[in-house]
Amino acid sequence: MGCHERGTVSFSLSWLWLHLGVHTIAYHKDFLGWIPASRKYVPTRNGTRTITLARLAQPGSEGYLLAQIPIGNSATDFYTVETRLFAGYDDEVPDEAVVIHKVDTTRADRLAQVVDVDNNGDPNDEGAMWTPGETFTDRANGIQVSIDAAWSTSYRVTITATQVGVRKLLFEDDLETGTEGWSGSTCKPRPCSKGSRSPWALTTTVSQSGTHAWTDSPGGNYQNDQNVILWSPIINLTEVPSATLTFWHRYAFGSGDRGNVWMAREVEEGLWSTWSTEAVIRTFTGTNLTWQQTSLDLTPYVGEQIILVFQLFSDASGTADGWTIDDVAVFSPQESASQARLGNPQPHSFQSGLGVISGWACHAEEVVIELNGDPQQAAYGTRRTDTRDACGDTNNGFGLLVNWNELGAGTHTVRALIDDVEFANTTVRVTTLAPGEEGKFLRGVRGTVTIPDFPHAGDATTLRWEQALQNFVITP
Repeated sequence: MGCHERGTVSFSLSWLWLHLGVHTIAYHKDFLGWIPASRKYVPTRNGTRTITLARLAQPGSEGYLLAQIPIGNSATDFYTVETRLFAGYDDEVPDEAVVIHKVDTTRADRLAQVVDVDNNGDPNDEGAMWTPGETFTDRANGIQVSIDAAWSTSYRVTITATQVGVRKLLFEDDLETGTEGWSGSTCKPRPCSKGSRSPWALTTTVSQSGTHAWTDSPGGNYQNDQNVILWSPIINLTEVPSATLTFWHRYAFGSGDRGNVWMAREVEEGLWSTWSTEAVIRTFTGTNLTWQQTSLDLTPYVGEQIILVFQLFSDASGTADGWTIDDVAVFSPQESASQARLGNPQPHSFQSGLGVISGWACHAEEVVIELNGDPQQAAYGTRRTDTRDACGDTNNGFGLLVNWNELGAGTHTVRALIDDVEFANTTVRVTTLAPGEEGKFLRGVRGTVTIPDFPHAGDATTLRWEQALQNFVITP
């Protein structure tokens, strides 16, 4: 099976998964009380979380054995997700994979049915087996299950469940119904004259979901010495307090080449501004041929109408596969998430050494901070007198001590969630003296350095390395 999203939902009886030679499915084990509550993951509220899903047969002591995803507000309809690996009685399963069932407890028979996307009547073939790089999507119900990685006794799975009311969808395009307002051109501002068309086009060669995606290289490797641009339809951010852009992509850029995400603002009716360096919101270089989802903060542009700009810039040094983009969406948190703020770090700030991620939330069972997708629970409930007007009380602060060096140098994503609901998403740029394993906590290093002509010409400032802070400090 390829690395793509399979979102056509069909169901059939889990025959071989129920065969006497193998263990029964997780739904039945849970029904019989064989799965402890602590090893069953059920989203308390809608959002995104990455979990470890241990094998159902001969599991160890770590990880969940079952994920149960509610469908809307129904008490009878839900999905179950489980891992089946060759172990114990599961030595006889058709193959190692994650298996998803759709459960309807009001059915007279076959309450749990396999999600079998090829709809060929065989629930034991590849259509019913979900492996790393693949994503199941039920768009109608706002549910997505991504298989991220496989280990010897478990899988890493990311589950997204979104209900109406958690976030307001401002723009969404899975690219399955044509260009619909998208345009490729090499000139600026938009609209452009004839003869300025860029090679951006829809492709069916590879996609994250369905069958179509945008690519800047529809004929294969892109040509060098190019500056080609893809314009999105107009997106209205005039009536929202904040906004987030998400899209899935994969890329392979030659040395010196890059992919940029820009922003075009409306300056007056019918006229669109050209972009400037201040409007760049992300740059991608190098190669990553695994589909990944990127989230970008559009809050600085609220109150305006905008156009997203995806640009491939190539020098004259060579060619590569280029950039492929799919499943573009822009959304705004609803009121439930607006009762919270991430104060630190600020968007696009530079970080190094030890730091604190902090902010406040009026009401939360737990506050989780994700650093590059790795969730960590923050301490919650500290005194914040500045939240009295918004929350009615003052015990609303949260904080998480982090060592930025552990992330390594470069750009990293920080997400903040209240009870599984995202309320902040931003990026920071980390600088560190010790990338990788050595950056976990740099020990045994000491010394000072004098910086000439700082902060003014003729001045000299001495910096000292402070091990406890993992950073330089200015000496008296």
